Amino acid sequence: MASRGFAVLSFNRVRPYASDSGARDLAGFIRIGMTGFAERRRMLSAIETGIDRSIALGVVDPARIGISGLSDGAVSVQFALINSTRFRAAAMSSCCDDPSSVHFAAGLGYLNDTTAWGYPELGTANPTFWRRYSLAANADRIDVPILLQLPDDEFRLGLGPCVVGQYGT
Repeated sequence: MASRGFAVLSFNRVRPYASDSGARDLAGFIRIGMTGFAERRRMLSAIETGIDRSIALGVVDPARIGISGLSDGAVSVQFALINSTRFRAAAMSSCCDDPSSVHFAAGLGYLNDTTAWGYPELGTANPTFWRRYSLAANADRIDVPILLQLPDDEFRLGLGPCVVGQYGT
């Protein structure tokens, strides 16, 4: 990619927000990071710090920045598109945490996990939570092309954002 003029910033997940929290189990650990979206804000800060350093080196055009991710990285893309205006294109290899995927498409096991992590319970609208986290809830203000590269068994997770994005919120 570099020979074609692309600079690629690839990084590992930063140390989790809840690392020193003393959480007793995985659900509690994740819930701490979900509080105020602290874990997502930490990841976005790391991404933007890397971008800032690359811009300072003169290897990145700040008007031509894309973002990509798989699994938890795709959720980082989702959060970045909602909470930053730096990105001009995105590619996601899984999609998306929003009410339709969490409550219906991913199944009861995932619903139980996400509820334990601090997501709204099934039947609870909670537009404040989703406005800060869901692509579908923010379709009216995201003006970035998004390539969803989903396997056959995950395409349902991307239907909510695609439908809402096409027809409005």
